Amino acid sequence: MSRTLKRLLHWLGNVMALFGVAFVVYRLSIYREQLDAFHAWWLILGLVLLSAASGILLGGGWWFLLRRQLRAAAPSLPWAILAYGVSQLAKYLPGNIFHFASRQALGMSAGIPAGVLLGSVFLELLTIVSVACGFALLALPLLGAVPYPLAGGAFVLALLAIPAALWRMRGADFSCAWLAYSLYLGLAAAVFCVLLFSVKGGSAAATPTFILACAGAYVLAWLAGLVIPGVPAGIGVREFVLLFLLKGTVGEADLLLAVLLGRVVTTAGDCLYYLVSVLGMAALKDIHHAPR
Repeated sequence: MSRTLKRLLHWLGNVMALFGVAFVVYRLSIYREQLDAFHAWWLILGLVLLSAASGILLGGGWWFLLRRQLRAAAPSLPWAILAYGVSQLAKYLPGNIFHFASRQALGMSAGIPAGVLLGSVFLELLTIVSVACGFALLALPLLGAVPYPLAGGAFVLALLAIPAALWRMRGADFSCAWLAYSLYLGLAAAVFCVLLFSVKGGSAAATPTFILACAGAYVLAWLAGLVIPGVPAGIGVREFVLLFLLKGTVGEADLLLAVLLGRVVTTAGDCLYYLVSVLGMAALKDIHHAPR
C-alpha cells in the first residue's frame, strides 16, 4: 500500500471520529437542562473515569481477535487499544456503523489487511452478542419467566462454561476476547446500577437479586441498541427497553433520571477515552519515528 493511500486512510478514520465528537457535544447540550435535579457530580466524575477506563477492555478484546488471525504479524496491544478509542466516537453518528469504518481505515493505514479487519468486526459482534445473551439471563425474572435463583445459576454456568469451551475449540485468543468483553459489559452494568440506586428513592429495592436483575436488564437493553441498525450508539432504543423492563419495580422518575445519567456517563467516558487515545497515538507515532 502506498504511503499516500495510508495517509489518506488515516485521515479518513480521524475525520469520522471528529464528526462523532461534534455529534456527542450536540447530544450533551440537549441533556444539560435535564440534570439539575442531581447534584452528586463527584459520583458522576468517578463513573466517567471508570467508563473511560473500561474502553481498554474493548480495545483489548479487538486485539485478541486480530492476533488470532495475524499471529506474529498482529499489531501491538497499545496500538489496538488507542486505535479503538480514536474510532469509538464515530458510533454516535447516525447509522451506527461509522466506528467500524473508522477502525477499518485506521487499521488499513497501519498495514493490516482489509479482510482481516473486516473479519475482526464480525468476530467482535458475534462474541459481544454471545456475551450479552449470557448477561440477559439475569433479566428473565423481571419478565416473570424464571425465578431469581435459576436465572443466577444459568448465568454463572454460562460465565464459566463458555470461555472454557472457546479455549478448547477456538484457542486462547478467542477465549480471552470473550472474557474481555464480559468484563466490559459487567462494568457497564455496574455503572448503571450504581446510578439507579443512587438517585432519590432508588435504593428502596436494592436487594442483591434485584441488583443482578437490573444489571441483566441494562445489558439486554445495550444489546438491543447494538443489533438494531441505523441507531447511533443505540440512542433511544436502550432507554425504551430499560423503561419496559424496569417500569413498576423502580419509580418512573428515578428510572428516567438514572437512564439519562447513564447516557451522560457513557458518552463522557467515550469522549475521555477518545482524547486519551488521540494523545497516545501521537506519542506512539513520535516513538516510531524517533532516531535509533
